[in-house]
Amino acid sequence: MRITPREALQIAIEIEVQGERFYKKYAARTRSRQVRDVFLFLSKQERGHKALYEKMLQAEAMQPTEPFAGDPALFYRVIGRNSVFQDDIGSKVYIKNLRNDKMALLFALEREKGTITFFKKISRLIRFDNAVITKKIIIEEHKHVRLLSEVIKKLGTISK
Repeated sequence: MRITPREALQIAIEIEVQGERFYKKYAARTRSRQVRDVFLFLSKQERGHKALYEKMLQAEAMQPTEPFAGDPALFYRVIGRNSVFQDDIGSKVYIKNLRNDKMALLFALEREKGTITFFKKISRLIRFDNAVITKKIIIEEHKHVRLLSEVIKKLGTISK
């Protein structure tokens, strides 16, 4: 099965929407100003990534379709949504089970790493001349991994 650049971008947009929701919801829950600030920043970044990917769709003279419109990338969308950031219901469950800020930061770090892994796999399914799109997505996600890693290291032991 081949996946088109359009499908990869649509999946990326969906992942960014779910990531933004997670970061906003946890930011509203935490008592730590530092963690709240980081999560609000990441929420804004996710919104920015979504806008970037939407521009990339337009630059390719493509228009996004409705999610899960029966296209051949359905399997990858479902896997991406369930292995990276959860949908709204899943996000609520995860946030409820995160006992402290350190767990939330580590959870977010793993989700961002999962996004990179997911798009590395997707890049193998895209024709070589179109793989630049997934590489751009991976570069953007690496920025989140670096930021979260730095925050975890800087904050060390985070209050519970």
